[in-house]
Amino acid sequence: MNTKLEPIYTKIGVVIKQLREESCLTQQELASICGLTRASIANIEAGKQRVLLHTLMYISEALNANVFHTIMIPLSRESNKGNMAISRWRNKAQIAENKIKSIRKVLNNK
Repeated sequence: MNTKLEPIYTKIGVVIKQLREESCLTQQELASICGLTRASIANIEAGKQRVLLHTLMYISEALNANVFHTIMIPLSRESNKGNMAISRWRNKAQIAENKIKSIRKVLNNK
């Protein structure tokens, strides 16, 4: 793994673990929901395995979390821009989430 990316994957893993624990799910339960192995969830949480975007989407959806929050909070902390950066990303994530909901609504009505 690219050593420059390792801290980012580690921080994303920490967020995933925190969200999983807040959801009262075991690694095995989350893995089953997402179609992964428990070992994959453990490795993702430890930052030892790169998490692909579609996998991150499945995990975030299983944890009732916004995928953008899962990625951007660790990245904004990494950039040392503090709460302002997090707030900007939350706003952008909310806008994106609203667009996704609108698209899903239109597709479900067809």
